[in-house]
Amino acid sequence: MFELTQESLHEWEALCTQDQPPYCTAQCPLHVDAKGLCSAVEKGNFNKGREILEKYMVLPRILSAVCEAPCRNKCRRREAGDAVQLQLLEQACMSYGKKKSTGSRLAFMRKKEEKIAVAGAGMAGLCTAMELANRGYQVTLIEKTDNLGGRLLLIDEQILSRDDLEKELKRLEQTGIKIEYNSCVNEEKLKELCQQYHAVYLSQAVLDELELEIQIDRTTLLTNIEKVFAGNTNPEETKFINDASDGKKAAISIERYLQNASLTLKRELEGSYESKLFTRVENIEPNTEILPEAVHYTEEEAQQEASRCIQCRCTECLDACAFLRNYKRYPKMYAREVFNNFTIVMGIHGANGMINSCSLCGQCKVMCPNGFDMGQICKVAREDMVARGKMPPSTHDFALMDMAFSNGDDYFMVRHQPGRETSRYALFPGCQMGASLPDTVKTVYQDLTNRLEGGVGLILGCCGAIADWAGNQPQLQKELEKIRDAWNSLGQPQMITMCPSCYMTFQQAEIPVISITEILMQIGIPVSMSEQKKVLAVHDSCTTRFNRKLQDEVRELAKSAGYEIEELPYSREKTHCCGYGGLTSYVNREVSEETVKQCISQSENDYLTYCVNCRDQFMKQGKTSRHILELLYGIQEQPVADLSQRRINRQRIKYELRKDIWGEELTMPEAKIQYKISDDVRQNMHDRMILESDVVQVLEHADATNEMLYNKAKDVYFSSLRIGNVTFWVEFRKQDDFYEVLHAYSHRMSFEECDVNGAVL
Repeated sequence: MFELTQESLHEWEALCTQDQPPYCTAQCPLHVDAKGLCSAVEKGNFNKGREILEKYMVLPRILSAVCEAPCRNKCRRREAGDAVQLQLLEQACMSYGKKKSTGSRLAFMRKKEEKIAVAGAGMAGLCTAMELANRGYQVTLIEKTDNLGGRLLLIDEQILSRDDLEKELKRLEQTGIKIEYNSCVNEEKLKELCQQYHAVYLSQAVLDELELEIQIDRTTLLTNIEKVFAGNTNPEETKFINDASDGKKAAISIERYLQNASLTLKRELEGSYESKLFTRVENIEPNTEILPEAVHYTEEEAQQEASRCIQCRCTECLDACAFLRNYKRYPKMYAREVFNNFTIVMGIHGANGMINSCSLCGQCKVMCPNGFDMGQICKVAREDMVARGKMPPSTHDFALMDMAFSNGDDYFMVRHQPGRETSRYALFPGCQMGASLPDTVKTVYQDLTNRLEGGVGLILGCCGAIADWAGNQPQLQKELEKIRDAWNSLGQPQMITMCPSCYMTFQQAEIPVISITEILMQIGIPVSMSEQKKVLAVHDSCTTRFNRKLQDEVRELAKSAGYEIEELPYSREKTHCCGYGGLTSYVNREVSEETVKQCISQSENDYLTYCVNCRDQFMKQGKTSRHILELLYGIQEQPVADLSQRRINRQRIKYELRKDIWGEELTMPEAKIQYKISDDVRQNMHDRMILESDVVQVLEHADATNEMLYNKAKDVYFSSLRIGNVTFWVEFRKQDDFYEVLHAYSHRMSFEECDVNGAVL
């Protein structure tokens, strides 16, 4: 497990490549926002498209005509058809888009004192001069001929018309650039320029004519001559787009030089480079490029071609995870938010809700091409904040109290098989199976005692996974220690789990464990099934996403029982969490419900699960779902128990097992009062995580002490009682010894009786 530090944060941030540019943009030496341009053109917004071009190009009309379009070689659309004709779209933007009015921005720009000479009026020199002039510097452009443009003058008019070229070159005068025509730069002229100007740039054409041996740093274009910059990044490549990029690079270097700033800092991503972005294209429908009927696109043709852009982005984790989508950000941003929340000493920890809404299931790590594990980050944050007392106790209080119940006197139990003093095996059903399917627990235990040799003991309790999810490691170790003591008292038998979470928790705690599915693979399924041929979609438990053996066992057992299996799109190691894991269902019901919807939307068939929480989560939203043990033991479908019934079920199964299997004379404890709770009130209590037993305790306290408030107008009573960390209030009607519960709510405030001066009595 790692620690949340600035260093580890940067390592995690580097794994998320969502903010990496598309492949075409990274390959473009000027890094034109191709996604934004295509999006604008698709909507017919050519003005916006032109605005984007003018942001990245100082001579957009020229460059859109003569660019060699290296972006097409990296366009991911070509893996599903043809690459997008971005250059033709750029030309369409310049033809149909109106130039954004900038007023007299250049006129009001504060001119800098520094003077810069640019020698050579080809593409590189023109762009260098324009970039510097746009930054407010006083630029003189020196050209040996009586025309600007260099190689641009040789371009066919059908590609770059003279009219377009002249319009673009006139913009140099508008920026205040001075132009010296018919001026050659030789060694003597260069010395003069160095004396007269604060910096000098020499284009490659000028360099080739100078009879000087000049050394150039290709990263910064700084030469071995003081204040002189020169040449191209890649002199062996003669491309207009590279010249334009070098013009920008030269301008940046010159400005940094004049400001006494580092010339090399953060220059790695200038020019073309490989994007680390991951974009899946398997599901993209192939289509061919739209070519213009004439030389250039009509507006309609441009829109059609722009619509072919697949808008490259990495959404692998967001597509899979409802939690990540809910907060509308990407893991890199989440990691920074978690770290900031983690480092707050005083004040509000605003990211607690987000941190506690993660199911900790690890799906994001599987889906991410670089293995970004948001669950691990959230888990470490929970553990540290719990340890430092920065996590509000209320966050996971209900779940932790439920765990305490499972490992308390009402459920926890350790027994050898009746008539035996040793146990070769010990069945550990777990707290969730006991709460949801108590009859299944009883049936499975009876079957194993009949068919396994050497004695099958029984341990009822909770494995401690709830404490682990809550970030309370000391509590987890305490619960595991209780399980170890029980295991030791039975002679350290082979533990058999009915719950995937228990299975994984015991494995990590180095307690010998085997799944019930492996046992049934060995001894056979208990009920003879007919050839049903019914199709069931298997939902894999997220806690065992990497346990191929257990996953295969479930499928084989279902097939042996006569079922056909459908594999879901998100199955095995890619499986979704059901929305219960990580205690999400207690902390963020909205995220939990969205997670369930995503799970059950994958297939119209009924679902097969081997985690009872998955079964219950799906059934609560109307999806027919059966636990593998229900099918194998021929147990009829049971309704989903609410929170109160889950407590009662655990109590009941313990009493029934002790009575029916161990022959003890026991009766379930009953309430000391008579009461009635309607279905609507029960649902309200369930939503607010108020148990029937909590309400009963309040009523029993009121009955015994007569501590209650009476509202005569409504003829209702109110009474309260603090149980643990929570104060419960119940509104009820009372008739003789019968109580009708009308409403129940709870809060974490405590009330103390004070005198008139505020002193506690």
